[in-house]
Amino acid sequence: MKRISQFILAFVLACPLWVTTARAIVLDGVDYRIDTLQAFPAGPGTDYLQLRMFRTSDGYGRLDAYILKVATQNPYIHFSHELGAGKVIGTERPTAIAERKTTPTSVYFAGTNGSFFATTGDVGTPSGLTVSEGQICTNRSSMHNYPVAGFDANKFAHFGNAWSFAGRVFHGIDTLTIAHMNYKRETNELVLYNQYNAAGTLTNEYGTELLLSLLPDEHWTTNGCVRATVSRKEINIGNMTIPAGQAVLSGHGTAAQQLNTFVEGDTVTLGISLELDGAKYALQEAASGSGSGHYMIIRDGVIRDPDMWAELHPRTAIGATQNGDTAIFCVIDGRGVSMGAKCKTVATIMQHYGAYNAVNWDGGGSSCMYVRQFGQVNKGSDGSERACGNSMFVVAELPTDDRNIASIVPYWPTYKLPRYGTYTPHFLGYNQYGLLLDTDVQGVTLSCDPTVGYIIADTTFVASGDQGGVLNASLGNIQTSIQVKLLQSAAVTFRLDSVLVNAYKPYKVEVQCQNGNANLSLLPDALIWQSLDPTIAEVSEAGVITGVANGSTQVIGILGDYADTLKVNVQLPDCRDWVFDAMDTTLWTVTSTAGFEPAWRVENEAYLDFTYKTGRGPYVTITYTGGPLYSLPDSIRIPFMTDALVSRVTFVMQANNDKATTSTQLFSNGVPQNTPVALTIPVDSIFPDDHAIYPLRLAFIKFWLDTKTTLGARYMQFGGVHLIYDDFMEETAVNYVESFSIQKILENGQVIILRNGARYNTLGQRVE
Repeated sequence: MKRISQFILAFVLACPLWVTTARAIVLDGVDYRIDTLQAFPAGPGTDYLQLRMFRTSDGYGRLDAYILKVATQNPYIHFSHELGAGKVIGTERPTAIAERKTTPTSVYFAGTNGSFFATTGDVGTPSGLTVSEGQICTNRSSMHNYPVAGFDANKFAHFGNAWSFAGRVFHGIDTLTIAHMNYKRETNELVLYNQYNAAGTLTNEYGTELLLSLLPDEHWTTNGCVRATVSRKEINIGNMTIPAGQAVLSGHGTAAQQLNTFVEGDTVTLGISLELDGAKYALQEAASGSGSGHYMIIRDGVIRDPDMWAELHPRTAIGATQNGDTAIFCVIDGRGVSMGAKCKTVATIMQHYGAYNAVNWDGGGSSCMYVRQFGQVNKGSDGSERACGNSMFVVAELPTDDRNIASIVPYWPTYKLPRYGTYTPHFLGYNQYGLLLDTDVQGVTLSCDPTVGYIIADTTFVASGDQGGVLNASLGNIQTSIQVKLLQSAAVTFRLDSVLVNAYKPYKVEVQCQNGNANLSLLPDALIWQSLDPTIAEVSEAGVITGVANGSTQVIGILGDYADTLKVNVQLPDCRDWVFDAMDTTLWTVTSTAGFEPAWRVENEAYLDFTYKTGRGPYVTITYTGGPLYSLPDSIRIPFMTDALVSRVTFVMQANNDKATTSTQLFSNGVPQNTPVALTIPVDSIFPDDHAIYPLRLAFIKFWLDTKTTLGARYMQFGGVHLIYDDFMEETAVNYVESFSIQKILENGQVIILRNGARYNTLGQRVE
């Protein structure tokens, strides 16, 4: 597309109130501009941000980031660490976990992938420490110096550079030491297994195992004592089944000898101690971060170890504010258009959005941010979502399954657009608890002061005023508003590079300007229009192009300092039924079922002769190799007759804006034999109402033969390709220019077009 003026306009969009007012950030000593592409509540107490960051120094470099900010003390949410397939060994996509776990009143509405996990051997086993529902899932002692992020029973966030585990079993006067939980039992070890390990302990037969059942009013914990009874004892069997809510003590060697002294019905006390950097927290949900020897990426407000993991990759991280009342999840795309980030870069971004402490979780192809109604919102570097070892979710825990919309929120609470820009806002609908129910609420009506603009069909705002203001939105008694800010100029572009018109099918130029990640529609009335050759095509003050004579020219649209051009091709048919191709057989190739031996014969009209033989799915196909169809036909018609039994006809065409072909079926009940018919295709029956489809191309026509056709010589007769122009009038091309008179006025804040004594709105609808 040729530009008359080339400018770059960066649209800086307003963001929700919780977003920092800064629109720039320094990453690794380089200035970046932050564009907020999306910003809306994802669920109770949770806001979602999609960010795009560009280097402002040289324009080279882009980062796509996704943020969740969660008010941890919101009464309707809690956090849930989930293992892939619900067990230590296994993987599962985060979106699949959320779907599997969600119920009408317990909704997994947002989250990310979690810690690093084994990709060989016991695939899916999380590295380091993991905790679910107050129970330790994994705590391999060799990984104690992996940093940890988690939430306690009161939902406050806690972090640590290292963790330590201690477990004891008190039985009478004896005290036994638990080596670890839910990991392979080695020589002379005592291991505690719970429901997260697998269906059983996965141990061999060389040992003793005790099934433990909690006493009434007892519950599992990561710090404290738990009392249980021995429900079952097995010696030299192994792989004891673990029912939900219960646990198994499994011993080998000397540990097995100690367990042999227990009998069924004994009461035991388990002492569990879990510390982060020497401090004890009653962790309910937790997962480890970066590998051994690495540290938290932010510790007490300070970005740590800037050289740690300094490669550019997709990243996932979790952080929180200083008092732990706001959790911050972050995912950054990489290995594509978004270049990926170092750990230091992730830390800087998270600190920018309020993190005082943060841990780096698994990244690369595992990086995934989930928002319920949208699935995976980031672009995973694998090309599709990866199954991971574990994930962390924000869960809405609701008193009732309330499906009533109690509030609506616009995707953008503030919107900037130039004068005559059009904006059809979309709204999200939430129930009384803040759960997102609908991503595109219908029935919302708009209103505004005439000094700001006017509304079309209750849903589309036109910024016709000379100042910004408030755009009001209503859904019954539910109210919200959007702040509109007016731009005096905008970098305009036209949706189409070129357009085909005639005298009776004018085209109203579709004007756009980029606004964040969305194309903003602009009423062409806002622009100053000029045709470089009015004898070929005229353009009205409302941006409507009409053909005058065959040929090509250009139309220019100007808005302030910006402009764009559109190539206009004019093709005027000279009659309503226009013969496009008289069946020039040199332009048609033929294929058929083997043995048919089709051949063209011309006697006034074109005949296709062939020999019918039996076969599976017999057919004859004629393919057009010529150019595009002329002008803008309303339908295509081909007179046709055959002495064969044709069961159906497939007619295939191609739009100018689509490489794919579009087909339609004709005569699905069979073509009458030895009877003249017309193969007629209305254009609007297979293509959308879009000027971009022209010029059309005829691809091929396939005739499916009925196997009941008598064997032998058969023919098909074609009367040429006719293009039908429904609105053709003899006087159109002659009188249109002289009768064309248009004036634009502003009346009660609305643009009115006066044309030949009639009044029209900007959509071309006649008004009184």
